[in-house]
Amino acid sequence: ARTAGRPMEVWRRRGVRGGGASAAAAAPAAYPAACVATAALSAVAVFGARRALVERLNTGLAATLIVGLLWLSGRALGGALPSGAAAASRLGGADWSALLPGTAAAGWPIPLFLKLLSFGQAVPVVAAGLGPRRLGAARAAVLAGSAVPLLLSAMWATVSALLASAGAGASADPTVQLLGAGWASALPAVAVASGAIGTSLIANYLTVRQFCADALRALQGRGAGAPPVGVPVAVLAALSLPAAIACGGARLYLPLLRWSGAFPTTILYGLLPPLAALALGRQRGGSSARASRLALRAHAALTAALLGVNLALASNVRGCWRLGGLLR
Repeated sequence: ARTAGRPMEVWRRRGVRGGGASAAAAAPAAYPAACVATAALSAVAVFGARRALVERLNTGLAATLIVGLLWLSGRALGGALPSGAAAASRLGGADWSALLPGTAAAGWPIPLFLKLLSFGQAVPVVAAGLGPRRLGAARAAVLAGSAVPLLLSAMWATVSALLASAGAGASADPTVQLLGAGWASALPAVAVASGAIGTSLIANYLTVRQFCADALRALQGRGAGAPPVGVPVAVLAALSLPAAIACGGARLYLPLLRWSGAFPTTILYGLLPPLAALALGRQRGGSSARASRLALRAHAALTAALLGVNLALASNVRGCWRLGGLLR
């Protein structure tokens, strides 16, 4: 849902840019069909091809994203870059107070950032692909694979802010602006979007298939090497729900993404891993480094504090402490 719903946000921001009345306009009639078609075609490509081919496709999409971003970076540095005070004003005009809880009218953005930049669901796929004897390589792959999207997001935020039109306003979507700025900006913008959406879909679909297979294998009492029965049906059911949610548009899926980032993502990928590591260390009785234990406890405490803020935002019905629009 987080990737398939992106076109709706583009249409919504295009309406805001064109006039106030069109901001509340309904999505194009073809939008739900595009969401379903994107999900269906991606599922066929991922589940109908050999694993090696899917991995090469994912690598190609990642390369497309990086090439598009480097192209835009080259344009920003090679002539399209605003000079002097103009560049400083575009990069320095951010309202950092919006990152504080309860200040942003559209909802606290931190849970949404956590959801969009969380790739913990791909860890089992990486570990299973490399095998139990290559856990060191799996850790390195997870670390590098988590750092690259963060770096690319920072690069995209900087480049898009520099290339965006100064007169469009802070609320205008830079993607829409780049798509309308000529082929030299539109083509790499499409490459970035295609690579980002494609790699996210592939990772999520592979994760869904592995989770369904593991769950059905456990329910059916089969061994680790025995193929379970009913995986295609379970995968279809698991993918139908987010596709249906995406058809509802940004007004539905953005609050749900914030809620997911505030609670399931924070608990599953922020709170449980350090607690599990501390519990395993006590069970094994080994002498782990004191610095490692302190880091794990600090991680758990910070995540618990974040979870407490999210609970406060979601439970206060007075209006200023809302979380992502669900209590409007």
